[in-house]
Amino acid sequence: MIEDFQFYTKPMDHQLKEFYNSRDNEYYAFTFEMGTGKTKLTIDQFIYLYGRQEIDGVLVVAPNGVHQNWAIDELPKHCDPSIHRKVFVWQTNHAGNKGYQREFEELLEYPQLAVLLINYDALNTKRGLKACESFLRQRATFLVLDESHRIKTPGARRTKTALQLGKLSKYRRILTG
Repeated sequence: MIEDFQFYTKPMDHQLKEFYNSRDNEYYAFTFEMGTGKTKLTIDQFIYLYGRQEIDGVLVVAPNGVHQNWAIDELPKHCDPSIHRKVFVWQTNHAGNKGYQREFEELLEYPQLAVLLINYDALNTKRGLKACESFLRQRATFLVLDESHRIKTPGARRTKTALQLGKLSKYRRILTG
């Protein structure tokens, strides 16, 4: 294995193996058991790709509440603070607010790593979908569908929307377990 990436937190053996097996793949599925570090591995991969200047944006779609955990717990824990990033947690109830929209525009224009966190239900709103599409069109993006079993029904609107978003992203990961 090539040791060309500095992990901020030490990976477990299975994470290290999977990191090197899949880090450059355009799409990949992490199907580990719950609590075995899918999120940490995903963060390592997008930081690696950001360092290689392959991406400058990350869109994480997760269940309500879980998407906030990425900002509160996971990113601070597994991402080196020296990596400049702007994290934006989408809140549907604030989407119509002009100040909130201004903050979102600042995310789109942020010159370094931009991270948009949104929940699956927000994809079914006009503003939420438009925000995701704008983000994906303006940035080279790594798309994460956390707890991807939420999009398992092929005919469901949320599934169709997630698949549409996937076509606009440079790299894609699904996480379930």
